[in-house]
Amino acid sequence: EKLQEDYNVWDMFSYDEDLVKMRDKYSKEFFHRFSMAYRNYEAGEWLAARDMLFTCHYSPKPDAGRFMITKEEEWPEDGPTVMLLRFMRHFEYEPPPDWLGYRLLPER
Repeated sequence: EKLQEDYNVWDMFSYDEDLVKMRDKYSKEFFHRFSMAYRNYEAGEWLAARDMLFTCHYSPKPDAGRFMITKEEEWPEDGPTVMLLRFMRHFEYEPPPDWLGYRLLPER
């Protein structure tokens, strides 16, 4: 099935029981906010990405984005969100001059 030309991995997110259950705790708003934040990250708009990532909570918070987040303890708990924030913070939320929209992960 996976080797067929018309196979789309993203379709599994709609019908695979494990994937549906795994993503169940996330709200649609979470996915919308994270997607917008990631597009800003790719485009090198890291301050905009940071601000949007700060609002990426599993369940929407009515005051998300209304208060300045100053400590890592206040960050959302989602792993990919935290990793992007830590990476950008390392560069003081300014992409490196040679930024191509992605970073290479270190080899282990």
